[in-house]
Amino acid sequence: MSTLLGHGHPEICETISEHAYHLDHLFSGMLSPPVLELAEKLTGLLPKGLDRAMFLSTGSEANEAAIKLAKVYTGIFLSPA
Repeated sequence: MSTLLGHGHPEICETISEHAYHLDHLFSGMLSPPVLELAEKLTGLLPKGLDRAMFLSTGSEANEAAIKLAKVYTGIFLSPA
């Protein structure tokens, strides 16, 4: 990107600074006003009954959460080996 736009491009630096100042979502355990607003907007677009959102940082976290939710929903729990 620096090759195309130059190092320290003022508009890019300003945009990064603005977002860093307003959105401090560092990991999925933290909730900030922008994260809550996004969750409300997204769940407001979904059909009735889909009224929760869960933001995760990685695909691994998302897969682990999906597996845990599926186990709770279906009642299938694997016993430890």
